[in-house]
Amino acid sequence: MALGGNEASIGIVRAFEGFIFALVVIPGGYIADIYGRRKLIVRFTWLIVFTSLLYALAPTWWFIAIALAIDGLVRIYIPALRAIFADSIKPGYGVGQI
Repeated sequence: MALGGNEASIGIVRAFEGFIFALVVIPGGYIADIYGRRKLIVRFTWLIVFTSLLYALAPTWWFIAIALAIDGLVRIYIPALRAIFADSIKPGYGVGQI
């Protein structure tokens, strides 16, 4: 809001980021299967770091909208990260435990 956006524009921008992320989740899993989880996670984690710099340097709210769109695209590594988490859990862990 300090950069000139209102509540509606902030909500639309955040929804757009979620939409972009939803578009890259399935291709992200496929790319992780082809190229390897580790490579994808390491490379795109560094891109997340550089995307964070865009937030710090944002002069206006629309610049943050662009940064959020890039952030949504860069999070293509999330399926690989979740698969590594799932592989690290012992089979049957949590079954019947609430």
